[in-house]
Amino acid sequence: MAIILFKLICSIILIIAYFLIKKFYQAQTGNTKLFGFNLSIHAIFLLSRLSFFATIFLIGNVEPTSDLAFYWWQGHKVLQGKTVYNEIFSSYSLFFPYIVAGLIKIYDSAKLFIFVNIFIEWLSFYTWQKIALHYFDKPFINQVSLVYTFSAIPFLNTTLLGQNQIWLSLFIAWAYLLLLEKKAVQAGVALAVGFMCTKVLILVAAPLLFGISKQRWIFTGVVVVLVVTYVIIPLAYHVNIFFPIQKESQGFTNGNLWYLLNWSGQRPDKWIMMAQTLVLLTLLSGTILCFFYKVYQNYPTKDWSYYFIPTFALLFLIILLFSKKSYLNYMTIIAFPFLLHYLSTKQKTLHLLLFFAFNCLYAVQPSIWFKTLIAYSKKISIVNFFTSPSITLATQLSVVGIELITMTFYAYFLWCMVQRNLVGQHLPKGEYTAKNF
Repeated sequence: MAIILFKLICSIILIIAYFLIKKFYQAQTGNTKLFGFNLSIHAIFLLSRLSFFATIFLIGNVEPTSDLAFYWWQGHKVLQGKTVYNEIFSSYSLFFPYIVAGLIKIYDSAKLFIFVNIFIEWLSFYTWQKIALHYFDKPFINQVSLVYTFSAIPFLNTTLLGQNQIWLSLFIAWAYLLLLEKKAVQAGVALAVGFMCTKVLILVAAPLLFGISKQRWIFTGVVVVLVVTYVIIPLAYHVNIFFPIQKESQGFTNGNLWYLLNWSGQRPDKWIMMAQTLVLLTLLSGTILCFFYKVYQNYPTKDWSYYFIPTFALLFLIILLFSKKSYLNYMTIIAFPFLLHYLSTKQKTLHLLLFFAFNCLYAVQPSIWFKTLIAYSKKISIVNFFTSPSITLATQLSVVGIELITMTFYAYFLWCMVQRNLVGQHLPKGEYTAKNF
C-alpha cells in the first residue's frame, strides 16, 4: 500500500503547487494573465519533472517498476537475436522493442527510458500548445498549460511509471500540426511512424486527421503505403505482425462497464463479447460520422479543423468507458486537448476541482486493483474475483466502489465533450481570455 499512498501524496502536492504558482504570478502581474506565452511555463514543466526524476531515481536510487521491466525484457531479447512476436511476447508495434534495445545499448537501466519519456512528453506538450494557438487565445493556453503541468495523470504516468502512452499523443499531435501547416506528406509519415513505434490504437485518430486535411488523399496515400509495407515485409519473413491485435482482443482490464460483468464470477460468453464489440464500434463510428458532418457544415470556414480536438478526446473517453480492455493511463494521450475544451466553460471552477479530484483517483485506482489482484493471484483469476469466498465483502465493495466512481467521471467527461462537439457549446476565439478562466 506504500506506493498507493505515495502516489496520492504526489497528486495532492501537485494540486497545491498549481494553486501556489498561479497565486504567485497573479501577485506579480496583478491579474490572471500569468507570464505570457514564453519559456517560463516550459521551464516549470521540465524543472518539475526532472527534479522529481532526480530525487526518486538518482538520489533515492529507486528501481523503476510497472511496465518498464517488461519493456526492458523485450529490449534484451532483441539484443539476444530473438524475433519480435515469434519469440518475444509484445503487445506493442514491431519497432518498439528495437527502440528499447537501442536505449539499452546506450545505458542498461530502465531509468533511461523515464528520462527519455520526460522529453517526449515535453515535445508533445509543446506541439499541442502550437496547435492550440490556431484556435485559442494565449492567456487561456497558458492557464491550460499550467493545469496540465501539475496534473498527476501525465506527470505520474510519464515520470514515475514510465508508461509510453505519451508517445501516441506526440505522434498524433505532430500529424495534426503538420496538416494544419498543409504538409500532408510529412503528416502521413508522422502517423505511420507512430503506428510502427507504438500501438495500433494510434489509428483511432486516422479518420479525424483525414477529415481535417485539405490534401486528404495525399495524406491517406502516404499512410496506406507505409502501413501496408510495414505489414507485408514481416509477413514475407514469417513474422506474425498481427500478434498484438490478437492478444489485445483477448484481454480484460478493470475500469470499464464490461468489467462489472465479472461480478457473476464467469467469463463473459461470446454473445456478451459480440455485444461489447458492437456497442463500442457503433459509438466510435457514430462519433466519427458526427465529426464529418460538422466538418461538412463548416467546410467553407478556416476553422473547421477545430472539431478534431473535442472529437479526439471523445473517442478515447468512449474507449475508456466501453472497451473491455482499457486503462486509466490512456487519459495521458488526450490530457492536453481534453483540458482545452473541458475548461472552456463558464463552469470552469467546478470543472477544475472535479478534474483535480479525478487526478487523485488516478493516483490510487490502478494500484488498488493491481495490489488486490496480486494478493490473491495464486488462487483467484480476474474473472472470479468477486465470487471467491477468500475475498472479504469489504475488499469487494472497495474495489467496486472505486470502479463505479471512475466510470462516473468518465461518463461526466464524455458528456462534457459531447456538449463541446455535438451541441457546440464553446466560447468563440477572442473570449478565451484570463478573465473568463
